Amino acid sequence: MKGNRGMIIGLCLLVAALTLVFGLVVTYKGDKYKWYEKYDAKDREPFDVSLMQQLLRSKNPGKKFVEMNKELGKQLPELPQEDSANYVLIGGSIFLDSASLEALLSFVNKGNKAFIVSRFIPTDLMYRIYDFSCNPTWEPYQTIWDSVVEMNFYHEDLRSEKDYKVAFFRKHQVENYSWNCIGADYFCGDSTSQFIQLGYVNATDSTWHKSYEDSAWVNYFMVRYGEGTFYFHTNPIVFTNYFMIKEEGFHYADKVFSHMNNGNIYWDERSKAYYYPKQEEYEGQGSHDIMDSPLRYLLSQTPLRWALYTCLALIILFAFLRARRRQRPIPLLEPNTNSSLDFVTSVGRLYYMQRNHKMLCQQKMRQFLAFLRNRYGIPTNVMNEETLKRVTEKSGVKNDVVETVFKQFTWIDNTVIEMTDNELITFHQTLDQFYKTCK
Repeated sequence: MKGNRGMIIGLCLLVAALTLVFGLVVTYKGDKYKWYEKYDAKDREPFDVSLMQQLLRSKNPGKKFVEMNKELGKQLPELPQEDSANYVLIGGSIFLDSASLEALLSFVNKGNKAFIVSRFIPTDLMYRIYDFSCNPTWEPYQTIWDSVVEMNFYHEDLRSEKDYKVAFFRKHQVENYSWNCIGADYFCGDSTSQFIQLGYVNATDSTWHKSYEDSAWVNYFMVRYGEGTFYFHTNPIVFTNYFMIKEEGFHYADKVFSHMNNGNIYWDERSKAYYYPKQEEYEGQGSHDIMDSPLRYLLSQTPLRWALYTCLALIILFAFLRARRRQRPIPLLEPNTNSSLDFVTSVGRLYYMQRNHKMLCQQKMRQFLAFLRNRYGIPTNVMNEETLKRVTEKSGVKNDVVETVFKQFTWIDNTVIEMTDNELITFHQTLDQFYKTCK
């Protein structure tokens, strides 16, 4: 009964919890969009890239658009120069193991083009393609910390008369953002050099301009490698759906990818990394856009957060209820005790209190006769000389001891009315002598 009552209580709590979660989900009036950068090509959230992928699919009619979901070495072909193709990655950063890095370098070296649009770039890739003629070291991208920036191109065919003004929004509110870029000291040659700047980014904040007005900050550049070319853009946020739905954002993205070859397009979805492996170096520099925990989105949404807490509470409740014993408790058994001594003590106390020594002698004699029957097989219904002789022979007790036992009992049973303590003791000692000497 107790077990059923606990189960009913658990079911009631479960129904109440599910009703609470359902009510929170139904009545929640929060933002229905996911405002974090994951650059998913199949999703339509503000900071995904499904619209950008549609634009590229229409770029080269009659050519293939391949979505790669395996290692670059298995899906990125080594095409000859006349079949030049394009590799595209748009994400938070790019992850390349040694085999993938070699496959990408070989792909570009054959005359193909690679477009890598990411907030961070692997240094092992840049050390392979940068000649260090202008700058002896390669450092990670620098950051402009502002809410609104202006972008444009250096080439006169792409340059717009008016800079593209880009503002960062989160939940429809303008926020500061870390706009990545590199300094002009990496570019020191002319248009025939290996490392060429293609586009720039400027902050609109007057304080920032006053400190950096003499510097040029590049966010779009190219690197010649073998027969092909690498193109890098440091701000993938401007290629997400939120910016692509605007005419200005669409035209900017179209100009960035106007350098593409006319061949196939290989869209890399597998090598994307959504957060930088050394995020602690960028604390305070727009790290809000980097996911630092798989539970961050769940905890940021009120219904999902309450659902998570409810599930944890139900798990704890389930463990508590199931941990209880589900069968009747087994009663504690007392250890076995030898009650023979207690019985003898009780019987002896009873006879002692009655002071009936004759009855006690008769009881002891009955036990003696039963002993002769059980141990030696001697019938005791008739006690004569022949019976005494058989007792003597089988028990090995002297004949005078056996005769004394029977003579004393006959005397007590037939003539004595009241026995004294000494007479009782004498009869007991005679029986005890027999028991000690019999075999």
